[in-house]
Amino acid sequence: MPSLEIPQRLLTDDFVTIHGQTSGTFKQPPLDGSLNLPMMVEWHAEHSPQHTWAVYPKPDGTLQHITWKHLAHAMQNILVGILHAGYTAFLISPRNAKSGVVHLLKVTNTVGIIGSSDRTEKTLIDAVRAENHVPIAEAPLFDDLFDLHDDPVSCYSPSLNALQSDFDSSETALIIHSSGSTGFPKPIPLSHLGVLQWARIPCYGHHDLCGKRIGIQSAPPFHGMGSFMCSDTLLRAVVTLPAFHHKSHRHWAPSNLVEWSKDPGAVRFLTTLEWLRTGGGPLPTPIGNALVAQGVRLLNGWGTTEVGVLSQPAPKEPYGKDWEYIQVTRNAKPIFEKHGDNTYEICFPCTPTHYPSVFNDTENWIYRTSDLVEMHPTKPGFFKVVGRADDQLMLSTGEKTNPGPLENTIKGNILVDNIIYFGRGRFYNGILVQPSSGQEIDVYDDAEVAKYRNAIWPSVSQANDIAPTHSRIFKEMILIASREKPLPLTPKGTISRPRALELYANEIDAIYEAVERSASSGIALPSSISLGSLSRYVQDLVAGVMRPDGGELDVEKDIFLQGCDSLQATMIRNRLLATLRSEGKDVKNIPANWVYLNSTLPLLSESFYQIFTSSFQARSASEIMKEKVDLLNKAESEYIRRLKSSKKAAVILTGSTGTLGCYLLQELVKDPDVGTIYAINRPSSETGPERQRSALIKRGIDPDILSSDRVMHESVELIIHNAWRLDFNLGLNSFKPNMDGVVNLINFALTSPLQEHPRIFNTSSVSVLSAHPTGWVAETTADPRFVAPTGYGQSKYIGEKLLEAAPLTTCSIRIGQLSGSTTNGAWNVTDWLPMLVKSSKVCGGLPAGKEDIAWFPVDKAAQVIIELTKAQTVPPILHLAHPRPMKWDTFVNRMAKNLDVPIIPFDTWIQKMSSPEASDQSLNPAVKILGFFKARPLTEGTPGREAAGIPRVETKLAETHSPTLAKAPSLTVADFDRMYEYWRGENFFS
Repeated sequence: MPSLEIPQRLLTDDFVTIHGQTSGTFKQPPLDGSLNLPMMVEWHAEHSPQHTWAVYPKPDGTLQHITWKHLAHAMQNILVGILHAGYTAFLISPRNAKSGVVHLLKVTNTVGIIGSSDRTEKTLIDAVRAENHVPIAEAPLFDDLFDLHDDPVSCYSPSLNALQSDFDSSETALIIHSSGSTGFPKPIPLSHLGVLQWARIPCYGHHDLCGKRIGIQSAPPFHGMGSFMCSDTLLRAVVTLPAFHHKSHRHWAPSNLVEWSKDPGAVRFLTTLEWLRTGGGPLPTPIGNALVAQGVRLLNGWGTTEVGVLSQPAPKEPYGKDWEYIQVTRNAKPIFEKHGDNTYEICFPCTPTHYPSVFNDTENWIYRTSDLVEMHPTKPGFFKVVGRADDQLMLSTGEKTNPGPLENTIKGNILVDNIIYFGRGRFYNGILVQPSSGQEIDVYDDAEVAKYRNAIWPSVSQANDIAPTHSRIFKEMILIASREKPLPLTPKGTISRPRALELYANEIDAIYEAVERSASSGIALPSSISLGSLSRYVQDLVAGVMRPDGGELDVEKDIFLQGCDSLQATMIRNRLLATLRSEGKDVKNIPANWVYLNSTLPLLSESFYQIFTSSFQARSASEIMKEKVDLLNKAESEYIRRLKSSKKAAVILTGSTGTLGCYLLQELVKDPDVGTIYAINRPSSETGPERQRSALIKRGIDPDILSSDRVMHESVELIIHNAWRLDFNLGLNSFKPNMDGVVNLINFALTSPLQEHPRIFNTSSVSVLSAHPTGWVAETTADPRFVAPTGYGQSKYIGEKLLEAAPLTTCSIRIGQLSGSTTNGAWNVTDWLPMLVKSSKVCGGLPAGKEDIAWFPVDKAAQVIIELTKAQTVPPILHLAHPRPMKWDTFVNRMAKNLDVPIIPFDTWIQKMSSPEASDQSLNPAVKILGFFKARPLTEGTPGREAAGIPRVETKLAETHSPTLAKAPSLTVADFDRMYEYWRGENFFS
């Protein structure tokens, strides 16, 4: 581990502004760390004795000025007096809970308390004293500290020379503490150099602030912003203490601005300020936008107790509509570490001009803030905070909800005082809302709850519009805080999430149970039951989930092709089952994928009608088999009829942004025999080149291949079809666009003007064969009786049959399990194998097994496919799997060594996976597919099957056309190490 040398002095040659050069009363002190905090105050008492430090209005309306001479005398009595005496001052918030204060006193070994006689503070101190028997002294009053009647020049004689002895600038000057929003507040020691860093920040602004009056009424000294503003005065500013309107700058908490935004008079006053800075918590975006639109010069302050306030204090020009964005002062050199979903965690290393007071990554000597930021799209170095890594909610699906921007949007509603998202380890999120003062309701009155939910729904809908689909909120998942249990706050006024979630744990459990068992759609059952009336009921219910703000659904079209996702499918199922339960119907045999199996409104309505009228009957295995074969034959015939017989056609690579697709694109660009590549992918929020570039970089492929002048649409001779939706929940009907795509490609090839029609190579899957009764399946057409039961496998089968029926040269390549690339080990973390590996953290080991593994590296698979396309003649079906498989235990032994976990019997692993301790899907995503593992035991080896039940397939025909496949070396521990390093680099194990 590298050592860290804390600097004793700070560089000053990078300052942007020297303050007070034209002032007759102020002289800027040395800012290199040669003076500690008491010495700095004494320096000002000697060199700037008559310069105003603070201003406050007296009862008669006149202004009282407190000079540095007055301050030096007063501060010697308490804060600097403590330092003079050799003690450390610890500024504790009286807003902390008793347990938080007790914790702080204990971990800092506090030897005494100085507190006020304020009733609230005295009550807290008395409660703390019962557990911590430390002496308590009452703080002197203002008049005791400041004798403002004396001449400020003669009331105090500086003793700077007496203090100028050797001192260690890294020694602790004072202690403040974190807010405690994620647990107990943590003490943060600030060294003399650390305090100086806070005071130096204005030197990196673009305006001389000497003598400017700055209002800090909402920033108490125990808060980081208050400490910053007070230390700030060591350099240049005049602090205005109580309420006083004649200020050029003002610092206010977001909660104040939320209230003032409702008052036109207050907003008019805010427009008169040179700057209005807010911070300490997020200001709701709609409110900030409205203030800026009315002319308020708004700045978003940002910092942490551990690194200081580092946002630009005085930019050249107002940020205007970019008020949410922050620019860090140039003394700090932040590191932005990729966190996913276009967010970065901002971290700070030690530099000659700035160093954190705390390091939580001593391996690299940086402070990781846990603040997640998004970069400005056009302004380099500008970012906005969108949440915290420790606030992210990992759903049971493995997807993450970043609540910050969503909460901000809903908090813009005047009916909402505060809100937090919840749902860690659940399938979907909910929100806990505290109504504004005067808007509280009886949370046990269903009518009042429904009315309040409807009233705030427009704001929730706005949040849903900017949220990823898995983070959307349904109206039933709005939990309202009661008057009796207000949401607990931290000292800086933000919600304490752990305490709030603990306070409402029972209510949160109850709302999930209510939604899952008795979700109400708000739609009344028809009085007369018939297929027609229930069809209208189902249609309205589904539309209420998928189109909550209005809008129609295509009755005949698959709902998953109209935007339905897994979250909405779950809610549709819950609501329909709730209706059936309320009518006393038996629902225990309704499968979890019921909506997927009946994915059009007529199918779902008919199934619902059968269950409602008790006419639903379970089918025998032979009936299910016959129905599947009939379905596949019907679909095959339907699509074959649509093939054109014309002799005209074109060429394409589809699915070029997936893992295999990226390597296929790379191989095609490298191939001197390829003249043109035309990449086709699904629509995305990113442009085609941006999406392709991001995909290549993630797989460690040079993105400059996109600049090749061969990536363009010209005449086509070859089609590689590699695009297919991957979702094992969906039924066959939901893959209609994929099967349509095969038809379109065939017709495209048939209409080619070339003398020889383009050839089509289709990447299929061995999952087509997953129901095959024996292993070692030959490279031939699949028997429809043994085609996979999933819509994915069935649709792949239809694709194969369509290509076989086309009057073209076609080849479907059934691909087995692909492993990480030989370059960077890239293997998607949502696949079954990475999830199994991660389970070791929870289960205390990895499962032993005797199965074969015929995994083939994904980049080499791309080479194989390109080689197959060069063959003069190819059969309609080929297989791509490793011809030299290894044993499971070779892989698992190496991975166990990397993770430092033991190998345990498979049955033991299953038992641990089934235990309550392993049920948190955010920590153990493999539990989501526990049934998959139970059905595919890793024991003594299943004939004809490899690990995870993948069928063993013959590859002899493919080997005759691909030297890469025929000569492929077995996987080695180096390959496994690359996979592990890739997953570790994706923060998969954290």
